[in-house]
Amino acid sequence: IVRHSNGLAYSSRNARLTPEQKEQAVVIRQAMLQARDEFHAGGDVSKVKEHAAAMIEGVPGTSIDYLEIVDAETMQPLAVNRKPALMAAAVYFGDVRLIDNIEL
Repeated sequence: IVRHSNGLAYSSRNARLTPEQKEQAVVIRQAMLQARDEFHAGGDVSKVKEHAAAMIEGVPGTSIDYLEIVDAETMQPLAVNRKPALMAAAVYFGDVRLIDNIEL
């Protein structure tokens, strides 16, 4: 994924965001980095997802379409902390749907 200097993933959809939403959208990356740290520390998968979701939902005007931790090889949701894993998200900022992912 190619990113802006603030961590927001490059996307043609970004042009539809207001300047304020562009600033707020970096919360996706921040939540995923926090999730990666928690996951590496052995955090419970459901708690890791819960914390990331709370961080994203703390931004007014956001709506999570999905936020999932999956096996990086099978793309099936994980119930337990094991590698290789990936967190994938789709988050609405107003009517703009942004997607992102990170290796855990």
